[in-house]
Amino acid sequence: ANTPDAVLVTGMQDHLSALVQLGSMLGGAPGNFPEGTLVPLEAVGPRSVESWVFKVGPQEKLTLPGGQVSAIKLVREAVGDYGTRGEVWLAPAMGYLPVDRAQWQFCRSEMVRYRRALILSRATPPAGLALSLIPCTRYTTPKPIL
Repeated sequence: ANTPDAVLVTGMQDHLSALVQLGSMLGGAPGNFPEGTLVPLEAVGPRSVESWVFKVGPQEKLTLPGGQVSAIKLVREAVGDYGTRGEVWLAPAMGYLPVDRAQWQFCRSEMVRYRRALILSRATPPAGLALSLIPCTRYTTPKPIL
């Protein structure tokens, strides 16, 4: 490929693994991540390495297809004019695994939100947890005037 080489740094993850890494960090030391804490990560995408910074938000009750769950919301703001805003919800009762995520992207003159619930449920041993992906939902809103 014609993509530039990148230096491998400690904690660097691909985009999906970065969400699991966030849960590992919060679950390993929950007291170190109160609301408002900024959590930096290096994420490898298909064309580049991106510096992501998530802000720990409040705990929220989510109603997902698998039922209600209490989860901590983390937000990564978009960088640049056409950057992507990311949101992820981590459930403490499920080992801080991600149970929902949303992504905001600019598309023509609209801001588009894609949301995908990651439903975790207790499976029979030895499987432990089962992961199901719910089809992505698309929402649109007019692009804000900057």
